[in-house]
Amino acid sequence: MNANIKFANGHVYEAVPNPVEIEPSLFGKSITQTGERREWERYTVESTYAEVAEDFINGAKYAVIQLEEVVDEKSVTTQEWVNYDKSAYCIAGDIVDHRDGRITVYMMQKSEFEKQLDEILSIVKGEEIPENVRGVTYADKIKLQILEIKNREVNKNV
Repeated sequence: MNANIKFANGHVYEAVPNPVEIEPSLFGKSITQTGERREWERYTVESTYAEVAEDFINGAKYAVIQLEEVVDEKSVTTQEWVNYDKSAYCIAGDIVDHRDGRITVYMMQKSEFEKQLDEILSIVKGEEIPENVRGVTYADKIKLQILEIKNREVNKNV
């Protein structure tokens, strides 16, 4: 397998075959955990538990760098390294030590509730409101209420 996992701190892990031969070492699925749906990916690397536990943490910034065949405009096929940002998978899950030098790590995305809560907190902190809001959710209503309160406070002080 020609794939690496590179962290913002410069640490790099080479992806290795997963012990379960029918599934690749870089594998994504969706699960329900504590009542919330989360997307997750599994990474199997050759390393120690301690090293992996240091990098695969909540809030980790990393990318999967994979060697892929690319066809250019002249139909010439070459191989090049392609980066896939995986920072969205920022919630640390289980770490499995296979006791043969391979470690499998599970990284999850934030749930929809956590993403909406982050948006609300960014408004409270005075950060910009994302413009890609689709439809009006409960979180959107809370955002609008927070903005109304903030606007009232601003108008009161003027």
